[in-house]
Amino acid sequence: MKLWWWFVCGFDSWEQFTAAFRSEFSSVDAKHRLKAELGQGTQHLEENLKDFINATAMFYDRIGEEVTEAEKVQRVLRQVHPQLQDLAEGHAYNDLAKLVKAADDLM
Repeated sequence: MKLWWWFVCGFDSWEQFTAAFRSEFSSVDAKHRLKAELGQGTQHLEENLKDFINATAMFYDRIGEEVTEAEKVQRVLRQVHPQLQDLAEGHAYNDLAKLVKAADDLM
């Protein structure tokens, strides 16, 4: 990696760096594997809701594709523990940040 950095240094933005880094070091099927793992993940009863939301957000960041906040919220609400799904019923959350703020009330 040090050699790679030596030859390609000079990025204008963090986005350029992460794109180049992923291109160089990610496996060919990395996005596919991350999407599969994201789709299979569920919150465990002992898992903190905020941690689960943050982990989901990090998956989306690592996948690197455009996904609306509404889609992210829907995924989290689909994959949280069933007891929390019931508590979230009837509430509208526009983005993950609002869901994180509401997490204390849901737990």
